[in-house]
Amino acid sequence: DSENVGNAACWRGGFTYEACCSPSLGSSGNPDCFDSIYTYSVCCKPHGGGTLLEDCRKPGDVQLLPKPLRCQGTPWISGEEWDSYFHAHQLSQVIGTSFKGWPNTTALLARANASGAALEASKKDCVFGLAALVLHGLPAMEAKQGVRVALRAYNEVSRLRGQAADIEPLDCRWNEMTNHAMFAHYPLLFGGEARFTERCPNGAPRIFVYDTGDMADNPLTCSRTGFWASEVYIDRFLRHSPCREHDWRRADLFFVPAYLTCWELKKVGGFPPEHKAREARRLAERVRQLPHWGRR
Repeated sequence: DSENVGNAACWRGGFTYEACCSPSLGSSGNPDCFDSIYTYSVCCKPHGGGTLLEDCRKPGDVQLLPKPLRCQGTPWISGEEWDSYFHAHQLSQVIGTSFKGWPNTTALLARANASGAALEASKKDCVFGLAALVLHGLPAMEAKQGVRVALRAYNEVSRLRGQAADIEPLDCRWNEMTNHAMFAHYPLLFGGEARFTERCPNGAPRIFVYDTGDMADNPLTCSRTGFWASEVYIDRFLRHSPCREHDWRRADLFFVPAYLTCWELKKVGGFPPEHKAREARRLAERVRQLPHWGRR
């Protein structure tokens, strides 16, 4: 009975009427269920006080699409799970990426890539959903396995998109619902932004970029720290620049990459001030030990 289940469009991603709207939860329901789109009024009342964003596809259109765009499900990921994932992307364009409605993207990606058979089935069932899942999961992949693994996965997505380029314009979920702003910075971080990598202008300074190891690792993760992520972008811009000089003897400028904000937040954020000061002195000493100081 629709009078008792509220707005059925709300019940995805593990949220249910009973968990969110049961009368035993009071007149405002379970606050952990709601945000500025999924409100109590929209979801719990028989005739919601607002509307949710709709899928760009109509049910009758699905069978007209090429099979890799239908996203009807495999033994590893169901069609309903693809629906929830694209819907969450669509919502994130309106209210930002930190809302409560994301499905467990790490688990989805793990199932889509659980075996060779699972990966091939995902490509044949929902090729651009798979691409979005991989792009979405790159920061977590980088944090656990390193930037080289994340780069390989990014390049695999590029290859996958190239193979499906002729059908990409037909996928409204990829083109309209997917929040591409979440991934727009990847080309710069990985050196694929042609505007910055084509050639070094005449007369521009040549820049030697030090390899500082874990002082400047995890660019995807560390570039998500707001304004302070500029230290990541400057490093990656110079690292991939055609003006980068690998022979220090020919360099005009020297750049020492250090993601200090990320280091502060992720590596020493929970420690007392004296521990932070001690670690900061160690970083400073590492910088002093870099070669070529005072040789120009």
